[in-house]
Amino acid sequence: MTDVLQNVQNEAARLLLGYSRRQSGLQKAMREKLHWMRITDTINYKLCLLVCKALHGQAPEYLQELCIPASSRPNIHRTRLRSARRGDLIVPRVNLSKYGQRSFAYVAPHIWNSLPQQLKDSSLSLNVFERKLKTHFFIYE
Repeated sequence: MTDVLQNVQNEAARLLLGYSRRQSGLQKAMREKLHWMRITDTINYKLCLLVCKALHGQAPEYLQELCIPASSRPNIHRTRLRSARRGDLIVPRVNLSKYGQRSFAYVAPHIWNSLPQQLKDSSLSLNVFERKLKTHFFIYE
């Protein structure tokens, strides 16, 4: 599904930038001239924003319940793990069906855990986090 959306975005960028189909460098021009992220990066960006809001109590309760920090488990031995100190979230086990791996409960913690440590710092305000997150997706594209 994201391939279709990416193709639409690419065509819109070609139209705006005046690029032909044979011209190379479209992705770079989309990033530098239009400040557009790829579709998958945009989805990941919005998921990370939702997780950050959920961790700070600014998201709906049903989303907050799905974002469980590894440090919040009652098992005392788990709090000593690196994942608990890094601010990682618990990724639930799901069926290998295509729908289980697309759920917010699985994808959001998985993407959150892949972020660099300095982005997962809980002391960051939402505005600062949002700015750093967008920079992260633009740099590591």
